[in-house]
Amino acid sequence: MCIRDRNTPLPWAQTGIGADYNRHMGLYFAWRFHVMRRGTYSTAGQAQRRQVEQNEAGFARDRARLAKERQQTYAALTEAQRDAERVRLKMVHAKDYNRRYGTPIDPQLVAEEEAANRRLMARQNEDDRVRAKQDGAADDSGLQEAADAADELLLEHAKQLDAWMNERLRPLRPHYAVLLAAYRNEYAGRGLRAVEDADVIEFFDEYVHDSLAGFGKDWTWRSDPRVIYVGGNHKLRFAQSSPDDGQQAA
Repeated sequence: MCIRDRNTPLPWAQTGIGADYNRHMGLYFAWRFHVMRRGTYSTAGQAQRRQVEQNEAGFARDRARLAKERQQTYAALTEAQRDAERVRLKMVHAKDYNRRYGTPIDPQLVAEEEAANRRLMARQNEDDRVRAKQDGAADDSGLQEAADAADELLLEHAKQLDAWMNERLRPLRPHYAVLLAAYRNEYAGRGLRAVEDADVIEFFDEYVHDSLAGFGKDWTWRSDPRVIYVGGNHKLRFAQSSPDDGQQAA
């Protein structure tokens, strides 16, 4: 089933954003299976992957620098904490003597306590700033591993759908139908072609942001239907059944 353009008829959702969504996802899945099976990227895609590697080399240097800086600020903070605690205990004893015997508190001790607390606050602020930079430092070291894992899971889901359909022959929702069609086309030799479909491959290699691999922290799968937001937290209900013919849009 070819879904390269808007004029290609679909067995569902002939018009509207549901149809556009299905065509887009069909091409996306075709691209992912093409890359998985052949391991090929367009010139732009190869350059992008090299850029990711170069970026990570720079990110790693930044993380190492911040780690060293954090060691220094944390050591300074620890020393300031010890000094502040030492002066605090001296002040506790001085106040105790003042209550018991009326012994005046040495003004020099008061000044020493104030100075120790100022140093502690300054060292705490310095350490907090460096720690914030360290926590927010870019890290793409696991990006390719996460992308490979997401691809493996997509392939596994496609195989499960294929086996399920061979056994039951029940209709799939359109989103999963285009996923299965892309998988079957690729492994039957009818998938994207490096020359004839270079524009499609180039588009996805160049413009599609692989946020699933980048985050690698949630339970979203490549095979999951996408959510389309139309402002704020409002979602477009593009997958609801048509009131006219009962067909599912996505």
